Amino acid sequence: DWNFNKRSISHNVMLAYDPDESYGNRHNDGGQHFAGGGKEFSTLEQLQEHGKSGSVISHAVGPNPLKPLYSYIRSDITPAYGKKLKSYQRHAVTLNLDDPDRPAALLVYDRMQTAKPQTRKIWLLQTLAKPTERSEQLIVDAAQTNDTGRMVLQTLLPQANQRTMRCVGGPDGQNPVFDKTFPILINKRGSLTPFNDGYRTEIEDTQKRDLSTFLNVMQIMDQSVANVLPMTAIQHKDMDGVAIQQWQVYFPKSDQMLNKLIAFNVPTDGSKVLMTGLQAGQWTLQSKLAGMPMICSVTDESGALYVQLDAGDYSLIPGVSQVGKAAKLHKYTDVIPVNTGAKQGPRAIISGKRVSLKQIVFDDNLCLVDALPIFKAMNIDVSIDSNQLTATYGKSTLICRNGKMNCMIDGQSMDLLQPTSWQGQSVLLPLDLIAGFTQHKPKSQPVGNAVYLDAYPAGRNVYPPYMQVRTSHPNAGHPAMDAVDGDLSTYFASQGTDVQLAMDMGRVLDIKGMDIVWYKSFHRQAIFTIDISVNGKTWKQVFDGQSSGNIPQDKPEFFGFDVAKARYVRIISNGNTQNNWNSICEAMVVIAN
Repeated sequence: DWNFNKRSISHNVMLAYDPDESYGNRHNDGGQHFAGGGKEFSTLEQLQEHGKSGSVISHAVGPNPLKPLYSYIRSDITPAYGKKLKSYQRHAVTLNLDDPDRPAALLVYDRMQTAKPQTRKIWLLQTLAKPTERSEQLIVDAAQTNDTGRMVLQTLLPQANQRTMRCVGGPDGQNPVFDKTFPILINKRGSLTPFNDGYRTEIEDTQKRDLSTFLNVMQIMDQSVANVLPMTAIQHKDMDGVAIQQWQVYFPKSDQMLNKLIAFNVPTDGSKVLMTGLQAGQWTLQSKLAGMPMICSVTDESGALYVQLDAGDYSLIPGVSQVGKAAKLHKYTDVIPVNTGAKQGPRAIISGKRVSLKQIVFDDNLCLVDALPIFKAMNIDVSIDSNQLTATYGKSTLICRNGKMNCMIDGQSMDLLQPTSWQGQSVLLPLDLIAGFTQHKPKSQPVGNAVYLDAYPAGRNVYPPYMQVRTSHPNAGHPAMDAVDGDLSTYFASQGTDVQLAMDMGRVLDIKGMDIVWYKSFHRQAIFTIDISVNGKTWKQVFDGQSSGNIPQDKPEFFGFDVAKARYVRIISNGNTQNNWNSICEAMVVIAN
């Protein structure tokens, strides 16, 4: 853990690897050192004197601060790496490309100078999914089943013949740290392994030089988009840059703030130009063709200048022009992204596939969705008339009657919060009902005007789905739904006694117990009871006891009771044998058959 998870090599930073460097009792990963040797400082004075590992030099958001087209930050991280570095600064610019298909690009510019030219300088990118290399592009698709995002990385510096790229890691859990590999395994105590499936891409400057410059551009898009936006590197004697879409972004080839004439060319009308690393004060922008010079102001906080220019050759000169008249530069605060706030049409995302819907109704306790397009996308056979809808999915059958307060799933009645209603081919059904019928995990996102149906992990579909999950002690950081999402890396947690987690299965079933995955199940025993009810009003206690405290955290523990009919099940927790926290990774009702 201290040789990989908590080290630079497992984060999106740069390494400066000198095999002779010492990290005390930690392995040499070429990264940053722990301030104070990794120990907490006992006084504020010690923290101020020894705890500083870097500083922010400049930052800016604009031109409109509420609806920006760009954000920029420049930081000096030299102190974090110790004496092996002479300097290390990182610039990062996020561009709002104002394109629904390709909404953003992230530009990262690094300048690292080492004390020894032979010190290896390596740029890192950590991803959950395995990247694919194609035509000088590194393609990373979202790793979650229901995500459709894609990031495409292109490296402009170092140049292709001066760099190498390799990808390591993956599901085998092997994490190489130069001359040693640290496996991360599920041990007998049930420790989870969130880093096992991750990948690390390393881009290394192969030239033995003390100063290395990296310029990486990451475009964000949907997987359905065929191509990335074309871009080119900008060569300038004092600056490195990139041109993408109608943007030109410049970074200084210096650790100091630039205070000299910058001559540059703008190839197309309506270009957006962002100059970074400029000395604070007034500058003069002059076109070589004609026109009145413009007076520009650069603040000490931003160190950057944003302008919109037509095609031509320009000069940016420190100070105020002494020749003729000059005008003040427009501040562009009225320039905002056109697509900001544009609401997308209603849609369902089913295991990564987008399905357009006619309507979604979001309510506090209910989400109604246009059901027929979802059924069609999932190859569900449907017959419908003005009175009844019948849907068949695998071995399960759903029957809904128009105007009724219940539906039938495999012969079991499932109560609804409001009656069904449809006309023709427009059928609005509760999202939870569709999820229960198809054995998918539901999620509604009103802000995005979307609903999600995500397949449960293998084995989870043997348990009945829940129509609703509630708790008496809400915790925004670990909500009740985290106990029923099929994901062992998330968990419901709340502190106190008499903490209730109640599940509504929507229909009466014969049940015989619960499979529960308790958080830290190997280290402590949970203290709890289980109640069941047919109507949600009259409850019967069917279990009173503790967990065993010896079950690995990736395995459920079964708590059985005599077969009984129930629609509602609740767990009432009273802390554990170590403290009064109540934490559940997964809570699953076991049906009798």
